Amino acid sequence: MPSIRANVVAAKARLAQGYEEFKRMHQEGCSGVELCAKFAGLRDAVLLDLIREALADINESGPKGLLSQIALAANGGYGRREVAPFSDVDLQVLYPLGLGTRVAPFAERLLRDVFDAGLILGHSVRTPDQTCRQAMTDPDTCTSLVQTQLLSGNRHLYQRFRRLFGRQVNRHTRM
Repeated sequence: MPSIRANVVAAKARLAQGYEEFKRMHQEGCSGVELCAKFAGLRDAVLLDLIREALADINESGPKGLLSQIALAANGGYGRREVAPFSDVDLQVLYPLGLGTRVAPFAERLLRDVFDAGLILGHSVRTPDQTCRQAMTDPDTCTSLVQTQLLSGNRHLYQRFRRLFGRQVNRHTRM
């Protein structure tokens, strides 16, 4: 049976420590809105560490590595920064057509590590076109994608997705 990697153990501990700190802050009167943002920020930090480790382990880090060509985005409540302690993490991995074989090992590793760190995960790994087609046939997906936020990666790819999604939603709602 494979053991859990040290970075995943550290991520799990970081989340537990953060949750305890936020619980204390809540008991001392910290507002719910502020705590939601803190939960989102903690998840961002943990996810970014897991992303860097996953890329390094599959030899895809660096300026010309995979992250320069893909985009990772937070969707739904996580994208709105409205995160409760046990909310799921809606994570979208966007990649350009033709890059699927390079993305697959990264996505598999990252998603396993996120789950092993103790986060509840909702995810997709798609091209912008695939994502938009899925959104037009599934109301839950579409609603989740209304508010997204780029976490890391290629800003141009993410913006291309946002423009395409916006056009399709506008066209679909006029019908």
